[in-house]
Amino acid sequence: MRKTLPVFLLLGILLTLSGCAPEAQPQPGSLSGSAPDETPVMTEIDAWPENEYTEAIFPPEAGEPFYTLSDAQSGMFSIFYQDITREQGEQYVDALCADGFTALEKDANAVSVGQLLEKDGVILSIALSEGALSISIFAPQDM
Repeated sequence: MRKTLPVFLLLGILLTLSGCAPEAQPQPGSLSGSAPDETPVMTEIDAWPENEYTEAIFPPEAGEPFYTLSDAQSGMFSIFYQDITREQGEQYVDALCADGFTALEKDANAVSVGQLLEKDGVILSIALSEGALSISIFAPQDM
């Protein structure tokens, strides 16, 4: 019995430590191991982009479009605005709601507002603060 106890303890330690081995790392230039052509694409812009995602909504009246982030793999397209006040961003969200979007979630603090809206399967995730607005559009599966 005395000789088997250390063997079992050693075996238990080895099994425990074998779970601590590092996982395989993704290749440089890839995101979560996906192929490089499936990574999100950032594009600088100076006008509202026209595509299958943006046709579901209208552009804000205030601010300047700055860049987009497109991730076809996850079905998401984001538009980022600068030079927009928090009040102008809130007016934009109100206009979207008047156009038929329903507020699903909202959280705000003294610095920023985050809101989730939905209409006809299109989900919008909007984040705004003084000087910045981001609109992430998640398309329905059949889009």
